[in-house]
Amino acid sequence: MNTNFFSENIPEGTAFESRAEIKDVGLHKHLVHGISANEDGAFSVVVAGGYVDDEDFGDEIIYTGQGGRDEKTGKHIKNQELVSGNKALVINHTQGFPV
Repeated sequence: MNTNFFSENIPEGTAFESRAEIKDVGLHKHLVHGISANEDGAFSVVVAGGYVDDEDFGDEIIYTGQGGRDEKTGKHIKNQELVSGNKALVINHTQGFPV
């Protein structure tokens, strides 16, 4: 897995105005999904206020994962499933890869 995902032209911690802008520069491949990943792990997470349980502290985030969310309240109402982006985040964690 390429752990040097950020280019020299886009330093870590860069803020973007929209998901479209992030996609355009190649840092995140989705306009809707918060986790961008492949079978080797996750390479980006977008924290955009869609989940009320998420918290962004700048150099650390609390990210609740994909799925299980009540569409009306934004709260998680069921356990996360270990599939897709959630599975990719576990791969990163167990392998020590940054996101």
